[in-house]
Parts: sequence; C-alpha cells; structure tokens
Amino acid sequence: MKIAIINGSPRGKNSNTRLLLEQFIAGLEKGNPAVEHDTFYLVNRHQTQDAIDCCLQGDVILMAFPLYTDAMPGIVKLFFEKLTLLKGKKIGYMLQSGFPEAIHCFYLEKYLEKFTRRLGASYLGTVSKGNVEGIQDRPAWMNKGLFSNFRRLGLHFAKTGELDEKIISKLKRPLRLPKISTFFFSLFASAEIFNYGWVQLLKAKGAYEVRHARPYQMKIGIA
Repeated sequence: MKIAIINGSPRGKNSNTRLLLEQFIAGLEKGNPAVEHDTFYLVNRHQTQDAIDCCLQGDVILMAFPLYTDAMPGIVKLFFEKLTLLKGKKIGYMLQSGFPEAIHCFYLEKYLEKFTRRLGASYLGTVSKGNVEGIQDRPAWMNKGLFSNFRRLGLHFAKTGELDEKIISKLKRPLRLPKISTFFFSLFASAEIFNYGWVQLLKAKGAYEVRHARPYQMKIGIA
C-alpha cells in the first residue's frame, strides 16, 4: 500500500496539522512497516506537481488541513481544482479547527464526500477534531489522549486500510457544547484569558492599543 499524505495547512511544517499527522504516521509505521508513504506541504508550491503525481501513482490519498472560518484553506481548494479523475483510489480526510465544537466541520465533511465521488474515488471518511489550536503551547500531558487517538487511527489503518469509525466518533466530541458551557463562555468571553493567543499576537505586532479601532466606520453628522 502506498499513501500520499497531503498537508494543506498554510503554516506548513509549523502547523498543528503536522503534529497530528506525525502521530498518525507513527501508528501507521508501527502497524505495518512495509507501508510506503510520502508527505507533501501545499504551502510549498513547488511540491504541488509532485503531490499530484504521488496521488496518481499511489493507492490511498490522505488530505489533512485546518478549518479556516468553516471552510478549507485556499491552497487546498486550488489543489483540488488541479486533480483529475482518481478512479480506483481511496481518499480520506483529516480536519481540525480551533473551535471547541466539531459541528463546525459538518458542511465541509459533506462537500468532501461529494467531491471524492465526483473524482471517481472511494471515500474513506473524514476525521474531524475541534479545540486543536494551541496544542503546541500545552504541556505534554494535555495532548496525551489526543495524540494517542491519532496513533491508534494510524495503527488501525495500517492493518485494515480503513479509518476506525469508533475513534472518529470519539474525536468528534463534543459535537456541540452543552448549554451551560455556552452560558459561562458568554459571561467570560470578554476576559483576555479566552483570547490569550490573539492578545499576544496583537502585542507582538504593536496593535494591542488600537484593537478596537474602526477605521472604515461611517462618520455620521460630519458635513
């Protein structure tokens, strides 16, 4: 079995997508050391044609990328538009996002399934995981369960050629946050601790003091 692994994150090798794929590959290699796999980064445009060639020559394609405001990154869409018919191939997907609820991936999952059918390929399923943003800043024990599930996915895939539906279901939790959770989130949404990453980025760019600026707001009452 030969697998083309496509990382569609605009962050490339600095991405959370890479960290999750590394765990999947670790399980894959443990389950079947004979499996061939090549990883390509779409953010490196010079790899695009090599990635397409590998998709055409291999047996399985695994597309992994983050959710950007409920949609795929532009580089992923561009890559999809370059693909031709892939009859006889199997395609699986891994989506991750910073949103805590996996429901945000729902519509994109439906699109990916339909897109796979249009290419004439077999749809292996979509792994969706929320609350991934920030895993690079977390202590190892906080990522232990997450990484373990992705290694188990790879292990299962190496042995069966399928994505484990039980693990996929587990990773989708929570599909929606309980109402009590959303209530408390709304109460503390203005606290900087909930926007720690954004606050640090604003300060690093010298934009923190003007974060509430509205330069394009219409000025009313000025002649």
